[in-house]
Amino acid sequence: GGGRSVGASISKKFKGRPRIGAVSHVAVGGVVKFDPAARREYVTGFAKRKAQRRKDATIALAKKAQAEKLQARKSVREERASKLREER
Repeated sequence: GGGRSVGASISKKFKGRPRIGAVSHVAVGGVVKFDPAARREYVTGFAKRKAQRRKDATIALAKKAQAEKLQARKSVREERASKLREER
């Protein structure tokens, strides 16, 4: 749908220009460098990176819960101390 032709999202002004970051992959002579090891690491790394993000998020959540727990304890302690001071 939509009736758009292929490449319609790129304006005429930028057509034919390399995209940002594409230049780093081309050597001075115009030959594309291909590193199979880097490609393999990139492709197989999705699951690893996702697992690491989840692990980091779990750790951050645990730290946040611990901090909230400590804050709740502190407020209860201060509340009890203020009640004791009022009674005296």
